[in-house]
Amino acid sequence: MGAGDGEKNRPCAISPPPAPLPGGPVILRINSVR
Repeated sequence: MGAGDGEKNRPCAISPPPAPLPGGPVILRINSVR
């Protein structure tokens, strides 16, 4: 497993998570408000 290749692939995988993460916290906040 190349460290350089892994790091380049990691950024790509990290990009998608950012969207889901914001969605999760938002739902948690809505539930807390309720």
